[in-house]
Amino acid sequence: KQNSISKPASHFSEEVSRQSLFHKNIQINSHKSVNNSIAISGGDWFIVGASVIGKSHLDNNLPCQDFNSVEKINNVWGIAVSCDGAGSASNSNIGSEFVAKESTQIFKSIILKEQIVQNKKLPNIEDWQELAKKGLYQVKQNLDDFAKKEGYKVECLACTVIVLVYSPLGLLVAHIGDG
Repeated sequence: KQNSISKPASHFSEEVSRQSLFHKNIQINSHKSVNNSIAISGGDWFIVGASVIGKSHLDNNLPCQDFNSVEKINNVWGIAVSCDGAGSASNSNIGSEFVAKESTQIFKSIILKEQIVQNKKLPNIEDWQELAKKGLYQVKQNLDDFAKKEGYKVECLACTVIVLVYSPLGLLVAHIGDG
């Protein structure tokens, strides 16, 4: 089961360094293991993500099919992505990791290319929808290329994706699937 939480940093203890960055594999208990986890403070936002193998996956010796990725653009802007692998897809764990990492890089590139950070203004809804569609389409094209190169059927890599751009001005969100 995947959890990804975005809240203003002020809601968390002052003991947490605002510039902290943690990336660890953590053993929760004998039944669950965190696949990938991250905590990043960025300006007013504190981004936390973890992908945990569920009981049915442990019982059936299946991998965690979820993945998350976070990358700062600067000290107050960044990209957070959460992917939930489709249980019916045999290699959705590979697909969710690929899509999370690709989405992070592609959306970071879009934000920088469009000079959204430099202009200190979020795009309007129509402009964001167009940028998000272009970004998600590029992720899909890259996934198709990856599947072909590695010998997978792209359907076997199926996952949902939620992309979040955090900033001091607010949030931008794009997604495919129920997340």
